[in-house]
Amino acid sequence: MKYIDLFGIPLKPRIQPCFPLPLLLALALLACAIACGGSGAGSVDHLNDDDSPPSDDDNDDDNDDNDDATPHWSVMWTGEPGSFFGVWGSSALDVFASGDQPLSGMFLHYDGSSWSPVPGVPSTDYLSAIWGSSATDVYAAGIVSAGADSGTILHYDGSDWSAAPGIPPTCGFSSIWGSSATDVFAVGGCGYTPCVFHYDGSAWSAMSGIPPTCSLLAIWGTAATDVFAVGGCDDAPSVFNYDGSAWSAMTIQNGMTGAFGSVWGTSASDVFAGGAGIWGSSWSDVFTIGDPNGTLHYDGSAWSPMTGPQRLEVLSAPLGTRASDNGYHWIWHYDGFTWSGMTLPALPGPTANGYFATPILRAIWGSSPSDVFAVGQYSHGGDYGKAWMSIIYHYGY
Repeated sequence: MKYIDLFGIPLKPRIQPCFPLPLLLALALLACAIACGGSGAGSVDHLNDDDSPPSDDDNDDDNDDNDDATPHWSVMWTGEPGSFFGVWGSSALDVFASGDQPLSGMFLHYDGSSWSPVPGVPSTDYLSAIWGSSATDVYAAGIVSAGADSGTILHYDGSDWSAAPGIPPTCGFSSIWGSSATDVFAVGGCGYTPCVFHYDGSAWSAMSGIPPTCSLLAIWGTAATDVFAVGGCDDAPSVFNYDGSAWSAMTIQNGMTGAFGSVWGTSASDVFAGGAGIWGSSWSDVFTIGDPNGTLHYDGSAWSPMTGPQRLEVLSAPLGTRASDNGYHWIWHYDGFTWSGMTLPALPGPTANGYFATPILRAIWGSSPSDVFAVGQYSHGGDYGKAWMSIIYHYGY
């Protein structure tokens, strides 16, 4: 069975391979479905005190020349076959990136100066999600690819990694988040069976309340009593909320197809749900991977679609041009009023097909507005699925 990402590109799954192809295929249709189905709904704006957008003097231009005085994207690490699926850190000097290689998992650590392999993590583990409450309390979740695939959650105490007991082999995890060291959630699924586990500080236990026809891809919350889980149910995107006692489905726009792959926010009344990755430092500093037209916003009472510039298909670029040069941006930035595309530096190329190397990004995280990491993979040309190389971008000075 082949597995595809948000853009319909074949790749190794980041969750247990028993996830159905229709759900993963639906991710590729999400951005268009939301944009088309949400026409006329308008954009979601945060207003300042005088209800006017910030002036050019108040905000940096995302596409300024890459000089030392302006934050910009740069290629931080690349060169290994494979792909990254997760990134998280406790600070700018303590960042983890996880993914896989053709025959093994891949887990790196950044200490503020360089990336290096993390000792003690089994090479067979394909870890797609990372979260921690501190530098000495870090969790990584995904699958174990040794014979029959099974789910795994690893814990790091600052010196050693250990496997969490009591995790059933039928769960493949795609996301992990917690409000504290004694309140951690992990979500995923197998087929159309959702998988939700909770850690209370002493043991992991399964949670109920998610319909059996749903699969969950991401989780985030504001507190132990306000947790959002997103994914897809019956080929339609879905959002669930946990109030500390039970999970319940939230109402979103009708007519959408696909699934949400990420969720993040600044408060209970400022939450974003969308494609491959979302992260921000505040309501006026939000980064998203992929098309911003595939993003919904929650204001504390209702979800509504956001609008942004229409993107161009990556393979429609003229020969010898980069995707970002013809209007396609892999990373978008929201300043509280509008979305704008961010320019990424050129990757090694061109290729025999005439295309420059093209990035496919999977996750994003930062420690501050000028210290952001985006991870994924890139191809040496238009023939996707061949010559994948892992990559880490950094946004900063």
